[in-house]
Amino acid sequence: MQQHPWQFPSIQIHGGTAFLAMICFGILLGTHIPSGWKNKKKRKSGIALIVVACFLIITAYLLYYIAQDNLREYIVYAHLTLGLAFPFVLIVHLIKKNTF
Repeated sequence: MQQHPWQFPSIQIHGGTAFLAMICFGILLGTHIPSGWKNKKKRKSGIALIVVACFLIITAYLLYYIAQDNLREYIVYAHLTLGLAFPFVLIVHLIKKNTF
C-alpha cells in the first residue's frame, strides 16, 4: 500500500496538537469540571466528554507504544471513530441548556 506524501507530516501535527489538547484537558480537570460538577449543569454531556477524551488518550497510547499487529486495526478504528465523534459531543455540551 502506497503512503500519501502528507501522511507523516499530518501524523506529526496530529500528535503535537494532541499534547496541547491533553494540557487543556488537564486544565479543565482542575478548574472547569469541579465547578460544573458542583452546579450540576450539563453533567451528562460533561461525563460523555470526559469518557471520550480518556478513551482517546488511552487508545493513542496503545497505538503508539503497545499495540500488537493483530489488535492494532481495531484500536485504530476505535480511536478514529471516537475522534470523529468528539467534536459533536463537545457541540452538544456547549449548546445544551443548563439542566440536569
